Amino acid sequence: QIHSTITSVLRSCPTATELFKSVAERGQWSHMFTQAFQLYNQGHIEQAFMIYLYLAEVGYEVAQSNVAYIIDQMPIDISNIYKKQQERYKKALIYWHRAAIQGFHYARIKLGDYYF
Repeated sequence: QIHSTITSVLRSCPTATELFKSVAERGQWSHMFTQAFQLYNQGHIEQAFMIYLYLAEVGYEVAQSNVAYIIDQMPIDISNIYKKQQERYKKALIYWHRAAIQGFHYARIKLGDYYF
């Protein structure tokens, strides 16, 4: 809050935003990330995908990149969600782009791969 108000430090909206984002991402959603990660490691990729998809739509960069990765690699048959391969790549591109906007460098590389 110090960076968002005028209290003995220079006011910095970018710094305040980044710090608030960091705090928010450690809030109530963290148990969902843990659950999705455990499901993924246990081979329940479709269930993990759905949790990550929800979190990605909420705006979490980690979830956006995980959704893009799962769509990209397609280790499961999520054909009910993305029937055509072209549609699958379009969706992956959307999530890579969202993650890249939030500063995830690997996502920027993947964007370059898609455009190449």
